[in-house]
Amino acid sequence: AANDTNGDGFPEAGETVTYTFSVKNTGNIRLENVKINDSYIGVVNLAIVPSTLDPGQTGNAQVTYTITQIDIQNGVIYNSALGQGNTPPTVDDPDGTTVNDTSKDPTNPSTPGDPYYDPTCPDCTVVPLPNNPKIAIVKEIASFSGDINNAKVGDVISYLFTVTNIGNTVLTNVRVTDPMPGLSTPSLDPADVANSTGDLDGNGSLDLHEKWLYRANYTITTSDIAKGKVVNQALAEATGPPTPVDPTGKDVSDLSDGSSPTGDDPTVLDINGCKVIAHNALSPNGDSKNDIFKIDGIECYPQNTVEIYNRWGVIVFHTNGYDNTANAFNGYSNGRAVVKQSAGLPTGTYYYIIKYVDSDSKEQSSAGYLYLSMQ
Repeated sequence: AANDTNGDGFPEAGETVTYTFSVKNTGNIRLENVKINDSYIGVVNLAIVPSTLDPGQTGNAQVTYTITQIDIQNGVIYNSALGQGNTPPTVDDPDGTTVNDTSKDPTNPSTPGDPYYDPTCPDCTVVPLPNNPKIAIVKEIASFSGDINNAKVGDVISYLFTVTNIGNTVLTNVRVTDPMPGLSTPSLDPADVANSTGDLDGNGSLDLHEKWLYRANYTITTSDIAKGKVVNQALAEATGPPTPVDPTGKDVSDLSDGSSPTGDDPTVLDINGCKVIAHNALSPNGDSKNDIFKIDGIECYPQNTVEIYNRWGVIVFHTNGYDNTANAFNGYSNGRAVVKQSAGLPTGTYYYIIKYVDSDSKEQSSAGYLYLSMQ
């Protein structure tokens, strides 16, 4: 098994595997200059101790191999060694005889049907290197064009996405989707993303520890203002390399967090903009100033009712769906108790009642006095 130097539970390039070699003289004559060759791990003419073996004697050697990123991508190391020795010269064999044998691993767990079994090298030493493909996405609020304490329809939130490869393998088919209406779907193709920065390959892949940055904008709607916040999460997805365990590669994903690569909390922007505030004076004299009874925030709650009463408690104006434009009080009555509805109401103080259903489907109300000047 790999030596997990950093203790994270997964092998990484730069960590090591320790190989122990044992060579036994199974013949009936002494072997000299016994050595080992293993091309995969770079062992050439490695001498064992002792290097001369009498019949039945065993020699040993140990080598530390440094894992490469290619090994990690493959998800496994297959290798075999060649043990070699020479018999001493004799009258009949003055040069001696070279004997050799290919290694076998008695602890090799792979058998036919096992994902790590390689029929081309059934006796290979097998070191599984479990892949750990991981992706992380952070979706931050980079800027807000308006005032969060007085947000308006049309204000823009600028989001910054940071997609990072935090695993131990290269990721391919990297993609980011965002369900927020009107928000561009991020892509890892620089040809399609003019504002991208970072180390991009242009092929939808992320190398180890690479980051990909992207900005996208979202425009505030009436519904957002009514809710008092904008809540959203993006999704990053990718595929790890094919391995014996995952022949097609392991699919990984991550929901965005507002600040941390390891978190999964939605990105939230709290805004104020739907406070119902009635302006308590109007003067509909045609100067385009205070010509209507203005109720800030009422457009956020289309399910509303506005009533206005005169000093004697007689209703002089009533409407549903007040909107500050086409459906608004401009000093003229529509109350049935008024004799001449088309005539402007007299200057004076009136009483209003505003009722509306909020974003939580709860009925709210406010009331107060309104001064009307018809001069």
